[in-house]
Amino acid sequence: MISEKNSEIVVADERIRQCRVYFTLKTFQHTGYVVIETHPMVRKSVLQQTRLRINWSACDVDDFLIINRCSNCLEYNHRADECNKPTTCFHCSGEYKGKDGS
Repeated sequence: MISEKNSEIVVADERIRQCRVYFTLKTFQHTGYVVIETHPMVRKSVLQQTRLRINWSACDVDDFLIINRCSNCLEYNHRADECNKPTTCFHCSGEYKGKDGS
């Protein structure tokens, strides 16, 4: 549907043109966000546009990146349930001593 309304997006392979809705967020009464997951070639072509036409709406286009950060050790690319490192204080980045700070 996106490629039908947006002739600027030119991708020859039909399998590459497929995309899926990753998630949606409703912000105000008539606005919201839709995050789609697509092939890197389509992403590059879509990001070159300033607006994307979907159904009867013209939508702003922006890149969305998910950055995983562990709430246990405060490092990136993993979650706390996968972490085996010592707990780090999010205020001072030192070793976490507990709520009382001792």
